[in-house]
Amino acid sequence: MMPALEDDETLTETSQREVWLRIVVSAFRDGYKWRLSDGGEKLFTATMEDTDFVNSVMDGKVSLSANDTLKCLIREDQKLGPSGLSKDVTVLRVIEHIPGAKQMKLI
Repeated sequence: MMPALEDDETLTETSQREVWLRIVVSAFRDGYKWRLSDGGEKLFTATMEDTDFVNSVMDGKVSLSANDTLKCLIREDQKLGPSGLSKDVTVLRVIEHIPGAKQMKLI
């Protein structure tokens, strides 16, 4: 049963965990979110806050490609308010980057 909420009341639950994520779309402009998959059926968006990782990609030290996997520390903020239930995901830190399989060149 959903708890009764005042008109302007919002309940928030926050959790942190380490997860494996597959990059679907990476976004490097401020304010744009990354589209990721955790292996479930639905894709989700997340804010990337690991500026060291993003700077490494922007500087060419790390190269991203399709099917790359990231082990990340994420924060999930789940909110229940008058307009319903929502969840925001933030990547706090990229712990490990595993490049996806690459097709070999045919000669």
